[in-house]
Amino acid sequence: VSCNKLLAKMAGDFEKPNKVHTLFPEEVERKFWPLPVRELFTVGASTAEKLEKARIRTIGDLAHTPLERVQKIVGMKLGKQLHDYANGIDDSPVLTEPEAAKGYSISTTLEDDVKRADQAYPVLLEWQSEQR
Repeated sequence: VSCNKLLAKMAGDFEKPNKVHTLFPEEVERKFWPLPVRELFTVGASTAEKLEKARIRTIGDLAHTPLERVQKIVGMKLGKQLHDYANGIDDSPVLTEPEAAKGYSISTTLEDDVKRADQAYPVLLEWQSEQR
């Protein structure tokens, strides 16, 4: 439970057995900043490694690191997002209705790489006949 999607998501990942957790802005310093930086939403293994090599080990370290330094480590866009997230800032809207799908995909794994059109046509035709 929180006031924005990021903090609510992070609170939902807190340790059990308690079923419901809060993470409001006034709780960020106590509950959020001590967590390892790799636990921050959207921080993957590669990004965590870069941050840790730069001695940014906790979410609090990230929150207190100057934005420009974070951007030098992980890039402009991701740096801004992670710095905001570490400070509990997330302005993305909460949607009351699900968004329409932007696209759909179907994939087929083949035994061998297909490198020529004449190899691909039978696969595409078979897939097309299955869809009817």
